[in-house]
Amino acid sequence: MFGIGAAESRYRIPDHRRAPADELRLRAAAASYRSAAGWPVRATADAVVIAMGTEVIGVAVPSPVGTELLALLALRQYHGPAVRLPGRHPAKVLLVRPDAGVSWRLLPSAVSLIGRPAELPLPPTVLADGPVEWAAPLGNGRGELFPAAVVHDALITLALAGRPVPAPGRRHER
Repeated sequence: MFGIGAAESRYRIPDHRRAPADELRLRAAAASYRSAAGWPVRATADAVVIAMGTEVIGVAVPSPVGTELLALLALRQYHGPAVRLPGRHPAKVLLVRPDAGVSWRLLPSAVSLIGRPAELPLPPTVLADGPVEWAAPLGNGRGELFPAAVVHDALITLALAGRPVPAPGRRHER
């Protein structure tokens, strides 16, 4: 499991080395992300991955919560990239610009931070459980990341509005 800070992630980043893919297409996608967005991206023989760390972190939430979170951020005029990870408990991972001034400790336990040394698979990677897809496109087309403080505030807003953020695999009632 990956995580930064005191909280440990409840999500496992799927093993991107399981499903074969077209290596040339993956290299082209990685080059495109690097040139358009400047992200720390590389292509392997079977995946495009972005290195989590000082330039970008991931904020992972259960997929239904991710849909609400992205809608709230769009309402507040914030747009950025997010990927949908397939699996038994699909997650949406927002790509966020790190900010040392943001404390993630007060968030619900189902919110996972993905940092160094993790690598997050990006489209068009295909994992054993299915394809990695964009849940939200590359924001302004230049791959601008979500600001950490804005994502943090939106997660707190959802929690205070009575929107539970369930742990992966647990159902919640509305």
